[in-house]
Amino acid sequence: MDNKPLFPYATFCTLIYVIFGVFFHAWDRAWVIYLTIPIFMYFAKNYRNKK
Repeated sequence: MDNKPLFPYATFCTLIYVIFGVFFHAWDRAWVIYLTIPIFMYFAKNYRNKK
């Protein structure tokens, strides 16, 4: 079983982080987006194991 995620979520989070930083000047608050990566990986792993 490979450990590749179902969706490139870390890349998506980086894109969202840059968008928030550039357009909303929220560099200091947008880092919280990165805290969702382990949560996503946990649920993606459980979803894959059920399949």
